[in-house]
Amino acid sequence: MKVYPESKLAHQYCVGKGLEIGGSEHNPFGLNTLNVDISGYMDTPFKREEIRRCGRSLPVDIVAPGDAIPLPDNSQDFIVSSHVLEHFTDPIKALIEWDRLVRPGGVIFMIVPRKDMTFDHARERTPLRHLVDDYENGTTETHGDPNGHEHVWIPADIIELIRWMKNETGVRWEVVQVHNEDDKVGNGFTVVIRKKANRHDASTGTKFSFGVLVNDIMRLDLVFRQSQLDPSIPCHTIKMPDSAAKGLNKLLGVIEAEGADIAILAHQDMYFRHGWIDQVEGQLKNLPEDWVIAGPIGKDMDGKYCGKFHDMRTPSHFIGRHNYPHPASCFDECVLIVNLKKGFRFDQRLNGFDLYGTMAVLQTWKMGGSAWVIDAFCEHYCMRPFTWAPDKAFEESFLWLHKRFPSAPRIDTTVLGVPQKGDPPRWDRTQEALSEQIAANGEAIAADDIGAVRDVQPSDKYDQEERQWRQ
Repeated sequence: MKVYPESKLAHQYCVGKGLEIGGSEHNPFGLNTLNVDISGYMDTPFKREEIRRCGRSLPVDIVAPGDAIPLPDNSQDFIVSSHVLEHFTDPIKALIEWDRLVRPGGVIFMIVPRKDMTFDHARERTPLRHLVDDYENGTTETHGDPNGHEHVWIPADIIELIRWMKNETGVRWEVVQVHNEDDKVGNGFTVVIRKKANRHDASTGTKFSFGVLVNDIMRLDLVFRQSQLDPSIPCHTIKMPDSAAKGLNKLLGVIEAEGADIAILAHQDMYFRHGWIDQVEGQLKNLPEDWVIAGPIGKDMDGKYCGKFHDMRTPSHFIGRHNYPHPASCFDECVLIVNLKKGFRFDQRLNGFDLYGTMAVLQTWKMGGSAWVIDAFCEHYCMRPFTWAPDKAFEESFLWLHKRFPSAPRIDTTVLGVPQKGDPPRWDRTQEALSEQIAANGEAIAADDIGAVRDVQPSDKYDQEERQWRQ
């Protein structure tokens, strides 16, 4: 049985839910997709070949031509295909259809056979004029190739086609990757296209602005400022504030004074890819009028991690099994999104630089608003060893939050796992886990065992609950 490896590049760019056009069991991507195929029968030549190769075939989820898919506009995070585009008699029509389906900021990921690496090596390349004629004439007649390859290309041909489509059909595309050899079968090339949206200026109706607390200008320059954000979006920084609450309130005041609607408070080592603001704006439109705070990663009301996020210090992505937007009980402080129309400010009695993602939710509830985790994948590139662990000051601040908000339905933090017992889970049930972390960290520091500091984890009991959920 021959099964080709998944594409690392596809996993990097194809985040969320999408479609695979003409998927096959022996050439899997391992993504969250529905398989679109022109036929649902398992007795077609391609399905028979698929079964011959690996003993089974990939089920078809949507029976439809790949250039006429019965789904709404802007409904997909990505569309992926491998060795498919060359089978269309009118590839431009297919690409326009895929553009229709992908949301702004979404991705069209294609692996296309490369002429000199396949059985097409002796054939003539398909010129752009031929493709344009097929599109303008609505060509449906096949050329009779025994392998069903209507067209033959090298990477430069597809780039030329994309350039023509941007000029002549109005698609708003950016080519973000071109690989001369794909990382799956290895006999094709890869093109990754991102669908752009309008710039976020006064015409969009929503004005965004970033705010960043800075204690290391190098991390700001090497990570956040390398983000693929629209340069017209303002970014304000404050260096070395007395506390997170005080510094963030200053940023909110500046951002509000410049007339922004939405403040995005981010860590200096956060990285945002093309289309992130578009994704955020689309999610915010789905929130109720009373929303005050949102973020890409936090916990739900049952204490489960919620959101889509990658922290480079961990080997895997956080991909919460939720429908988004989803009600939040707390946020990780790496990114907080504030609705400036609600007049929110952080309670400056919270000292230090932790737990303000928890306090923001508690304050939101107190003022009668709502807090939400949204679908807005982003990345945290911490550039130094993760030796931090909660200390006594953290414990005192966490206890202060319980005293400050005695009627809150849940008080939680992304730092530790709160047992899913009791109604509601309260401080007396979280203190044990937090104290164990503090004690373990103190012992490691006293022993000067840096490795032990890095490995501090919640107690086995709570860690086991977390593993069970992730499974």
